[in-house]
Amino acid sequence: MKRFYIKTFFFILPIIIFAIPFEFAVKNIPNDYSYKKAYLDQNSNEIETLILGSSHAYYGLDPVYFDSKTFNAAYVSQTLDYDNEIFERYKGQMVQLKSVIVVISYFSMFDVLHEGRGEGWRIKYYLRYCDIGTGGLLDKIEIFGRKLYINMGRFVKHYLLKKSTITTTELGWGTSYKSENAMDLDETGKETAIRHTFNKINLENTKNIESILDSMIAFCKTKNIHVALLTLPAYKSYRDNLNNEQLKLTLDFANNIAQRHQNCTYINMLADSYFTYEDFYDGDHLNEIGAKKLSLKVNKMLEELNEKSNLVTNSIYVK
Repeated sequence: MKRFYIKTFFFILPIIIFAIPFEFAVKNIPNDYSYKKAYLDQNSNEIETLILGSSHAYYGLDPVYFDSKTFNAAYVSQTLDYDNEIFERYKGQMVQLKSVIVVISYFSMFDVLHEGRGEGWRIKYYLRYCDIGTGGLLDKIEIFGRKLYINMGRFVKHYLLKKSTITTTELGWGTSYKSENAMDLDETGKETAIRHTFNKINLENTKNIESILDSMIAFCKTKNIHVALLTLPAYKSYRDNLNNEQLKLTLDFANNIAQRHQNCTYINMLADSYFTYEDFYDGDHLNEIGAKKLSLKVNKMLEELNEKSNLVTNSIYVK
């Protein structure tokens, strides 16, 4: 038995010797999560418009086209509970904040990151880089966060090839979905719509999300901040394959919240004819062309809303 322990020790030792420096090396590679946290830590007191949401917001709203000082804090698969975590963390520092944009997608009122749907692994990065969420010791170890070949690729790209591993602009917009690399809109639209449809809706999640939004909007009212709930454009192939019941619940949900709060507006742009084939990267995401068009349009809407006195606004429902 003693010989077994000795052999095991000498077998594990090289792994440990490799793992410890590799952990520190990979952990120090900048990524989109660490970048966004650093930006908010340093600049949250200057932000006038904050964008929250999932990948629809991350790739669809480019702050460079907003007249106000805007930051896109949205990210891929970021659910509303994590949007709220980010808002709660920085709301006390955002003393210049005038508008909050919260993107409400077809799945938003039912989806929470910790329940998975293939994206639960991202929780570790919010814990590790943004100091939000909960987890254990292993969640804080970088090399346990992703598969070895992915971390090796990141290591090579950053340390050997000297290339950036950050895919976001200075103001938080996602740059990966370029028109030149657009995917098949018909195929991706149908596939994604099916993936975003819940076979069984957890009403408890919906109640929690509703409570989160009510609380966020109520706080914003005390600070004279307007909240705009947006449903962003999607290509026809995506829209045609949505479940009517889930879609109605989503639209009614957002519209009802806006009607309850004086400082909140809901804008539904899901089928906005202003956006055409050339504006989409895939069935439910805009490319850089569409993002510019959307950002300029939303900026104009925000200016019109903020011109109204005492935050008295009507719920806008664009069909």
